[in-house]
Amino acid sequence: MTNNCSSPIYALKAANAVGAALSKVSGTYDKVIPLKDTTREKARQDAEKVAREQAVKDGADENTLKVIDVMDVPLAYLPGNAVRYYLKVVGDLVDGKAKSPEELLEIGITVNVPGLLGNMNVVFK
Repeated sequence: MTNNCSSPIYALKAANAVGAALSKVSGTYDKVIPLKDTTREKARQDAEKVAREQAVKDGADENTLKVIDVMDVPLAYLPGNAVRYYLKVVGDLVDGKAKSPEELLEIGITVNVPGLLGNMNVVFK
């Protein structure tokens, strides 16, 4: 069944689906690293590599990945000059064609919305 989106409940559920379709894919690295055998720069490179691999594995386009958060915190209470290293990268979905809600409207999408009267397909064109 195809209907126009007229009920506020269905509109909100459809809007959530559109938001999820436009969301970014991320990869994170969060580890405590002793710096006795490495440097901070090497630790950062390793962290970025692992986070990028995780994001690509989860469906991100490798060419759109960007580092959005980096944190290295020295942990003086641990031996070996340890740091907690946190790094996050995000990118677009590899198969995603739309980059904005306007592009979604141009392409036309169908969202299955569960409701009180059963499932309903909402078409955006």
